[in-house]
Amino acid sequence: MSADSSVETVRAMISTYHKQQTTEEFLSRFAPDVAWYDHAFLVQRVGHEAVAGLLKAFLHCNQPFETKIKSIEPAQSGVVVAEIVWHGRAVNDIVRPDGEVAVKATGQAF
Repeated sequence: MSADSSVETVRAMISTYHKQQTTEEFLSRFAPDVAWYDHAFLVQRVGHEAVAGLLKAFLHCNQPFETKIKSIEPAQSGVVVAEIVWHGRAVNDIVRPDGEVAVKATGQAF
């Protein structure tokens, strides 16, 4: 995949992140061994199942939610680095499968 193609794939994923779509549609943009790093929340997820869980939990917690791309650049070995501004309001708790509250809803906008 070319650098331009990789950048466009990431751009498409980011622009549809908050839009209604099936889990399969969302995951179709990623390799099965996708590695997702979110430095703002210190979250790392690897693989389709883990990334799908993160998407579901995040969208449940943050409503309304939208994304804006500040910059997006290709890096080495097919990696794409994106700086994204997220806007939303934390209205629902994020609860882990074991029932522990991972993120407490504050109602605050971000």
